[in-house]
Amino acid sequence: MNLPALRPPSLLLKYAPYLFWVSLAVYAFTLPISNTIAVRNLAFVLLIFSTLCLCIGARQWPMLPLKRAWAIYGAIALISCLYAVDPLSSLGEIKVEIFYCVLIFSIAFTWAKLNDILPKFAFVAATCNLILVVTALSVSGMDKSWGQILALPGWARAGFNTNYILCVFPLLCYLAWTQWNKGNRRLSAGITTLLALDILAMILSYNRQTMVALAAGIFCAAALLLRNQFTWKRAAAFLGTLCLVAALLATQMLRRAETRESVDQVAHTAVAQDVRWPLWKFSVEKIIEHPLTGGGFGRAVFDKLYPEFMPENTMLWHAHNMLLNKGIQMGVPGILAFLFLWYALLRAFTRYLADAPDKRLIAIAGISTLTIIFMKNMTDDFFLRDMALWFWLVNGILLGSLQNRASHAARPPAQP
Repeated sequence: MNLPALRPPSLLLKYAPYLFWVSLAVYAFTLPISNTIAVRNLAFVLLIFSTLCLCIGARQWPMLPLKRAWAIYGAIALISCLYAVDPLSSLGEIKVEIFYCVLIFSIAFTWAKLNDILPKFAFVAATCNLILVVTALSVSGMDKSWGQILALPGWARAGFNTNYILCVFPLLCYLAWTQWNKGNRRLSAGITTLLALDILAMILSYNRQTMVALAAGIFCAAALLLRNQFTWKRAAAFLGTLCLVAALLATQMLRRAETRESVDQVAHTAVAQDVRWPLWKFSVEKIIEHPLTGGGFGRAVFDKLYPEFMPENTMLWHAHNMLLNKGIQMGVPGILAFLFLWYALLRAFTRYLADAPDKRLIAIAGISTLTIIFMKNMTDDFFLRDMALWFWLVNGILLGSLQNRASHAARPPAQP
């Protein structure tokens, strides 16, 4: 539905895109940096303002895909406040985790749907990623422990934020691929070098699940690409890449264990003695005890409900699994609503897998991002606040650009 005819100042509409891109660059750059909340909030407000200017100029309402999924998830989250252990805290978490995510998703989708901003955004994301990673690698050496990395200033360790890197990784792969096909071989090689720096930063992060998630994303992308255009050369390249990631995972585990044991011994010890097993068992038992309710929305609810669970381990203040956390918060309905939101986004991307190559590549990038972030948060839960906002920003632009290109492809050619 179109907006009624309005006549805002022409200068406001003229400079709204510039305001948007400056705000977006600042927002994307500062999201993984701690203690930048004031700058991020200002950028967020300016993104909202520039989007309203865009919509007024285009006589369009702001657009939000996946409305039904968002509505169901939001409704169950609000209902959880009725039985929440701390209702006010849960309302505050709903504001950040759902309302703000809906806003950034709508902003990203609206701009991409009306203007197809994906190519420019990919370069903005690559530039931010390059600055953060190079800074982190420059400040930190190869021999630093994770505790020493955490002691670095926020601006110095932001480049080691594996959730931020993993979310932008498929986007950079898409950018490198498209630039190669356009004949920009040097630029494509530069982006590939950035991907290598990202992998190095992920190794230095000590997080084992990062490589597992990356392997899942690569396998997903390979399966989707080979389904439409299979060649043995391409299949061998993907298999070699997966073997390389497996070797990097082995290196990561040995480096983390700081031992001379073999890889299989380290892996067996890490899996068998992982404290997450009793944590997950405890979480499942509590969800089964109260299948329809929980402690209210918010990751910290677990600690408020069950402070007696391993108080000697200060790291175990939540379920370390984003699905189990939703169950602790909202019961089985919360898990189902959360999964339905992910399914709705997956379904939105899969519609374009049979389209033209440019749209198919964007869809594969989106599905790979979904796979990577979902897998990453199966052994921990970083899908909240800054990283959730980054996820919905990236996917809003991917999905909006897909719909923009689909609508242009569906238009009949102009008559001479």
